[in-house]
Amino acid sequence: MIEFFFPQSLRRLPYLIRSLVIACLMGLLLPLHEASSPEFTDNYIAWLAAGVGLLTYQVIYIMRPRCKDAGVSLWFLALIFVPLIDGLFAIFLLFARSRHMRLG
Repeated sequence: MIEFFFPQSLRRLPYLIRSLVIACLMGLLLPLHEASSPEFTDNYIAWLAAGVGLLTYQVIYIMRPRCKDAGVSLWFLALIFVPLIDGLFAIFLLFARSRHMRLG
């Protein structure tokens, strides 16, 4: 059960599904965040923490395992900090062949 939430390797379809779930959750957080006041209130800090938590989960438990499965160096995860390139990198990970498919 813990492997489901914290995978060590991800193939293409699970990567796509998990990425879409995170994107939907982030899409749900955005209107709720905009409805709260911009001052540093408890709601604002809670939405900020939830957003940072989702992004951290996506990088550590979705993109990193997919990089390992695709045989891409983990140093390429630094590309997520470059605007526009991060989206292209995520699409590349979606279409990159798994090592298992290349080897056998």
